[in-house]
Amino acid sequence: MVVFPFDLQNFYSLATSQGYMHWLNLGITLILSTLIGGILLIVLAKLLGKWVGNISHYSHAFMVVLVINMINFFGILGLLLGFLIVVPWLGLLLPVLVWIALLKLFFGELNFKGAVILGIISYLVSMLLLGTLVSLAGSFIMF
Repeated sequence: MVVFPFDLQNFYSLATSQGYMHWLNLGITLILSTLIGGILLIVLAKLLGKWVGNISHYSHAFMVVLVINMINFFGILGLLLGFLIVVPWLGLLLPVLVWIALLKLFFGELNFKGAVILGIISYLVSMLLLGTLVSLAGSFIMF
């Protein structure tokens, strides 16, 4: 018998307790935040191109944002932080490290300094600006 550190019944209860509108709203928010976040990442990369280097595949920006949105929307970082609670500032550092690692993974042409600069600025922009822009764009969608 496999023993998990968390109860899978809780995940099943969460998935079945919500109506279809909850999952529809989550999907719309995921799509909107990926599109808007990808555009913001491309704009940031172009503005900071002198310091971080040029990126060649702009489509990878949308993939980076999609992976980060999936991590954030489904609480994967929250599950990891439960096991790594002994490090005091890990709750603030782990999302930035995820941004840096994914930028370096998807944009191999970026040097490490460029990935760090773009990762920190992208994390701050996604934390402070992206939610407002997604809410603004979502208010125009009627369903």
